[in-house]
Amino acid sequence: MNNQKKWKIGELNARVISLLKLNLDECTIYIGDDNIEHMKSEHPKDYIKYGKNIKEILENPTYVSKHITKDDNSIHYIRVFKESNDYVKVIVRPTQKGKLFVRSVFVISEQNIYHYWLKNAFKTY
Repeated sequence: MNNQKKWKIGELNARVISLLKLNLDECTIYIGDDNIEHMKSEHPKDYIKYGKNIKEILENPTYVSKHITKDDNSIHYIRVFKESNDYVKVIVRPTQKGKLFVRSVFVISEQNIYHYWLKNAFKTY
């Protein structure tokens, strides 16, 4: 971290842009101290278990999706961890200036997984 407020953690790539039909260009995904503090407070157990995997999830998700009920411009990177059968979601959102930041990491509930499958929202990466 080197006392930085934000740093690069991944890239929005052409494959994700194409799968989700995004009106965005390839660009850097950042994470900052405030984002990490939010994750620690909102999803502490999930952050402890999967926070170290955020970069890996962004680089090699099992699925990508958009939010199924809101049009909030978020990009969801989902990785299935087979050993625990956890679907772990990393949410990336643009700032008002258009920079992409990791906003959250958490395990998706079975009910939400079901709704994503029903809506055909998971796009296989």
